[in-house]
Amino acid sequence: MRIAGLSGGASSRWRSRPIAAILTRMRLSPVRQLFASLAIVGLGLSAAGCGSGPAGGADANGIGEPLPSGVLGLTAKDDAFSTDRFSAPAGTPFRIRLDNADDGIGHSVAIMSGSTQVWAGEVFTGVASRTYDVPALAAGTYRFYCTVHPGMTGTLTVGP
Repeated sequence: MRIAGLSGGASSRWRSRPIAAILTRMRLSPVRQLFASLAIVGLGLSAAGCGSGPAGGADANGIGEPLPSGVLGLTAKDDAFSTDRFSAPAGTPFRIRLDNADDGIGHSVAIMSGSTQVWAGEVFTGVASRTYDVPALAAGTYRFYCTVHPGMTGTLTVGP
């Protein structure tokens, strides 16, 4: 590991030198050199992880976590869903995870058959995620939409 980018005055003599050489010149005992090296590496790893959220690319609200098997994923952001179509099995309950990526804005998902709402999930404010249990639906084509923003729509195909 090298320290780069230092400039000016006394610190310029340390520019682009390996950490071991810097620690040796500081006349630290070998044990202190080891602890100093570990501290520097730890700080570097901490800085590299800043803002990345929990493992797997998810943020603190669960957005970005991998979906369990059989869960349909949908993200609401900027008055649009991440997809305008998805499918589910006929005659079998399924789950939808809605990731609301809009800070302070409410979103939901509901399903319509023709002009009849057959299911609706609760509205929740982002940034957050919610997993809804959807009852079994008969085979067919349905419309899904956000009850807060009716212009956010898509097609749900339920089939064998």
